[in-house]
Amino acid sequence: PTNQPTTQPLLHLACALSLALALLAATCGYWAIVRADHLRARDDNPRRVLYEQRIVRGRILDRDGTVLADVEVADDRTVTRRYLVPEAAPAVGYASMRYGTGGIEAAFDAELRGEMGRSDWQAVWEELLHRPPRGHDVQLTLDAALQTEAQEALAGRSGAVVLLDATTGEILALASSPTFDPAHLDETWEALSEDPAAPLVNRATQGLYQPGAALQTVVIAEALTKGLADLSAPTANVTATLTVNGALLGCSTTPLKPYTLADAYAAACPAPFAALGARLGVAGLAEAVERWALTTPPALEIPAEAADWNAETLSTTTALRIEAIGQGRLTVSPLQMALVAGALANEGTMPAPRLVLRVQDAEGGWQERLSAGVPRAVLPPDGARELLAAWQRYDDDIAAHWGVAIAGEGQPPHAWFIGVAPATGETRYAVAVLIEHAADPEAAVRIGTALLQAIAP
Repeated sequence: PTNQPTTQPLLHLACALSLALALLAATCGYWAIVRADHLRARDDNPRRVLYEQRIVRGRILDRDGTVLADVEVADDRTVTRRYLVPEAAPAVGYASMRYGTGGIEAAFDAELRGEMGRSDWQAVWEELLHRPPRGHDVQLTLDAALQTEAQEALAGRSGAVVLLDATTGEILALASSPTFDPAHLDETWEALSEDPAAPLVNRATQGLYQPGAALQTVVIAEALTKGLADLSAPTANVTATLTVNGALLGCSTTPLKPYTLADAYAAACPAPFAALGARLGVAGLAEAVERWALTTPPALEIPAEAADWNAETLSTTTALRIEAIGQGRLTVSPLQMALVAGALANEGTMPAPRLVLRVQDAEGGWQERLSAGVPRAVLPPDGARELLAAWQRYDDDIAAHWGVAIAGEGQPPHAWFIGVAPATGETRYAVAVLIEHAADPEAAVRIGTALLQAIAP
């Protein structure tokens, strides 16, 4: 009884300390276990920053092994991403501690960081040792020389180029202008983000434009499929001009007499296609758009866009005629137009586009990456050959179709060029060129033919 006053405060203190320790343990457990991922992901987490700075990202290679992106490791083990072919930025993208990733760098971030395929135990062990993973290489379908040529050809212009192997769907060049240098992304990000020319947008896959004359292949193919057109038939009003948004739209070149539908198609004359649109009707034009997948984003490793278009907007014959000449609500991307050209080159089967050949695995071997989509037949082989036969010839072995799309009153039109090579024998390569507000629309012809000459001399 005489010790009670002394021991009671000690018991209270012990209970308080025990409760405090329990609360501390619960709090530490909560942050260490429940909220661990949140803490690791915080941008101001010093351990995460150091971890990120020391990740040795895998290389990005072109189809022949040319290094497009690599790393440089400093003496303190911090790593800097290097881009040896900045012209490949529209496809390769960027990897930045501050602004994240884009393009292939984003699509294959886990592989390039070396985190794909690691077991949970391996990840925990390496984290305990503060040892960041080593990334795996990614090999693209791009050809570095063709990519550089395509990107340089667009210098000083806004537009895009897509060059592909129509038999495999492998993209050999994917150019977009204006573009950016991923090596200087951090210091130029604010200017790039605020630039009204939108250099961070990949115009080749995400830019959507009125197709104008480029839609003629889709329209005439549908009319031939339904028996509503004959390329050899004499055609009226071939050279007539149409008024679109206050501007006159006529043939891109002078058609040959006696003015058959094939002659009108070769010269990209709009009037006969307005008449074909009326003949197809709303349902027929909608079927054509669906058949050629113009409202479906192409399945690709990097983001691609397609128009949100509905035939229900075609409530009048005038609207139908305007839509059929590519001056309505439907918009398309350069990649989609390259696939249209690729379908003709591939005997009527639209290829599935592909940007990645293979990815390195954890053991250093290579695993092939298949196309995300599947090839699809859009017209019979005879129909594809018939349309190609009507295209203009350049340097004997290049077949192409080009024209313009009115792009606002008082502004120069957009220029479209789609072409294939070789025009004789086994046609293999297809290209699409889009130049925004082209002061010289035939520049698209020169760019497209030069690339086809380079790949199929």
